[in-house]
Amino acid sequence: MFLSTNFYKIATEKYNTHLTKYMKKTYLISLFVVVATLSSCFKGGSQGELVGASSKKFRNRTLPLGMVYIPSGRTLIGMTDEDISFYQGTPSRMTSFTAFYMDQTEITNNEYRQFVEWVRDSIAREKIYAGFEEDEDADRYINYQDEYFDEAGLEVVEYDPSDRALNRELFSLNWDREFSYDDEELIPLLADMYYPQPERFYKRREI
Repeated sequence: MFLSTNFYKIATEKYNTHLTKYMKKTYLISLFVVVATLSSCFKGGSQGELVGASSKKFRNRTLPLGMVYIPSGRTLIGMTDEDISFYQGTPSRMTSFTAFYMDQTEITNNEYRQFVEWVRDSIAREKIYAGFEEDEDADRYINYQDEYFDEAGLEVVEYDPSDRALNRELFSLNWDREFSYDDEELIPLLADMYYPQPERFYKRREI
């Protein structure tokens, strides 16, 4: 009887010891979860707002030639010196903007001419393709295929030269096809690219 009582006491003490260790581990794990949850809630804002994932800042890695970097910020736009009682326009307001690049100086006529020469050929090819009356003539200015896969219908269809709007969405311009702005056949198609007679500088025919 004495042996049984001692055995019961020893077993009870071991059980209490293991139970205490288990409760401590459980308490530590629970505390860790609560701290991690709270830290994630307050990360990125002092008031715990939902501010979204943190993003990288806009960095000026390569500065384009002749341009300056404008950092993001806020500015006041609108009239501020008018009589508000009789002012009919939009009142001034504070607005924010993201970082961007801007020309360091005003653009010159020579620089604008360089831009025009860069883009005029693509505009001209678009007008030539859309302006030809015969589909066979227009087809020379795009890289079309006799058959192509129609993603909408999930089938292979034949090329339809009459649907030029659709063909222009599907096929690119044919840059291997050379043309001249002085071609008599193309002059009427490209007429609206030139300055009209009253606005020409020294009556020169220029784009």
